[in-house]
Amino acid sequence: DKNWKLPVADAAANYSGQIVLTSDQGCDYYTKLSYAFKHGAKGMIMYAAAGKPVMEIKCEGKSCDYAPINLPATMISYNDANIIIASLTHGPVSLSFNRTELDHFYFMSDYYGKLAEGGWFLYPALMFLDFEAMWFDYQARMDHRLKEPAKVVPVIDNMVMHGPAGANVTVAIPSFDELRHYSTVELMCELTCPGKFDLDCATWDRTMGLSVCCHGQEGTPFCNYELGRWITPFRRGIGYWLTDVTPLLPLLKSTDGKCSLAMRTDPWAQPWNVSLKMLLKNEVKSRSSAAIQASIPERKRTMVDGSGTALAPSSMVSIIHGGATFDKHFNNRTALEFKVPSGVRAVRLVSVITGHGSDNNGCGEFCVTKHVFTVNNQYNNSIEFGNAGTPLGCALNTPMGVVPNEHGTWLYGRDGWCDGQEVEPWVVDITKQVNMDGSANKILYQAYFNGHTPNPTASPGSIAVDSEVVYYTPL
Repeated sequence: DKNWKLPVADAAANYSGQIVLTSDQGCDYYTKLSYAFKHGAKGMIMYAAAGKPVMEIKCEGKSCDYAPINLPATMISYNDANIIIASLTHGPVSLSFNRTELDHFYFMSDYYGKLAEGGWFLYPALMFLDFEAMWFDYQARMDHRLKEPAKVVPVIDNMVMHGPAGANVTVAIPSFDELRHYSTVELMCELTCPGKFDLDCATWDRTMGLSVCCHGQEGTPFCNYELGRWITPFRRGIGYWLTDVTPLLPLLKSTDGKCSLAMRTDPWAQPWNVSLKMLLKNEVKSRSSAAIQASIPERKRTMVDGSGTALAPSSMVSIIHGGATFDKHFNNRTALEFKVPSGVRAVRLVSVITGHGSDNNGCGEFCVTKHVFTVNNQYNNSIEFGNAGTPLGCALNTPMGVVPNEHGTWLYGRDGWCDGQEVEPWVVDITKQVNMDGSANKILYQAYFNGHTPNPTASPGSIAVDSEVVYYTPL
């Protein structure tokens, strides 16, 4: 019916086991697909109006913010639809959807005029060319940042990351006092395939973590603690990212100038080649930083107190490490009590949070979650991952470093992360929320789905969270 629209009186419609054939006219694609899916259809075929071309089925307007619909769909021409309709007068017509990855190889000219692979096009659409172009621009910006003056500390040099051990090394690092005198400490991570082409890469997306245990920290909570987190892409070997980990400097305290670091993903996952460097930028040589601050880009400036004295991380306390199953028991935790040490001028809350798995609500990978840190029963510091479950939530972040055209469902928004990207620490200044006089403070972490503690009925997901209170003292 070319005037197809949502039936009002046909609420009991049952398309179970059937493929719905409908015109592309009337209401938007998302509404058509949603209605068919809710009524049990196995798929949908839309046909173009007479004399009109076949179009790409895609979201429009507000529907792009809705959750993806897991329903195969395609569009055919008006003439092809008439053939099917005519066949239906003689009895049922058998149709099936098949997804077959075609043999293809796309290559493009990158920002510098060099040939580069173009990745995998999930379906025929020019937007995948756009995404690759966005990536080339991102690469150029990254290369510019990598030319900025910095002291480079080599950590991992193109090592194979595979199995329980991952890629692990023991390296010499500058003293903690020297580290504190840099306004910015970044991790430069590069991920490549064991072979020359994308098809030589690991198939699945997995969480990749960098743990560190500096000599002298053995037996403490900060031995084998997470310093950085990334999500590997689906089968593309072009990822490289800069992650600011300056607030986590206390993890790099060493009694002899050496630290053991390991980059790992799931032991069963296919191998990657990984490289890692630590970049130390903008050395601050004076306690008074006013002149220095003026010459440093705002995103890298040293933290200062009210008198203009330069501050740097000196120690920290772990709030939660590792996370837990995201179910009705997740928020059964007590507040952490802590006292701010003397000499501390500023306090920051630092967190890395990602949701994984899929329960009946899509949690934790594809559901929107909110994370709240309540300080002293009075101040609520929260972050909500509203991008989760959106159709192009991660694809549109390609300019921020999401690897494009991966061989999988990389386009959809996730809960606090994207395939083929680093997970940036969330940092909040809570100095004015805490007692700085040595008296007790409390901080409580809670996470919610739809404003409530989650209560899934099947296959609960998980929240991976590392969160710390970091103390800053004068240089």
